[in-house]
Amino acid sequence: MTALQRVTESMYEKLPGISAAPFNVFQRMDEASELWQSAIGRGYGDILNATEFVFLKKMVQRRHKLGHSQGMIDSRYVRNTGDSNYQPGQRLVVNQADVRELAKVATKLVAGLMQHRLETQ
Repeated sequence: MTALQRVTESMYEKLPGISAAPFNVFQRMDEASELWQSAIGRGYGDILNATEFVFLKKMVQRRHKLGHSQGMIDSRYVRNTGDSNYQPGQRLVVNQADVRELAKVATKLVAGLMQHRLETQ
């Protein structure tokens, strides 16, 4: 997730005529998508299908739980993600399938954002 944040942040900053993005906006997928939509006319939902975008947002929330709560699930996580696999108080489990899917979705997103750059050169 950090790599996705850094690459999208770097790509955004290189756009001509763009002012600095809000702090950590690329950790907030809906806001980041709106920022890209305003800048290039293409948001994350134009690149990813609905299932992929929901998955990406859930993985961001999981990353926050791992980084800030030692992987402990709280009611806010359950409410924000709709993830019925967990209840507050449980510990988050990272599995290989989710890691692979996240890599696939992140790669698709970055490729879609890069495609705009290629189209405008």
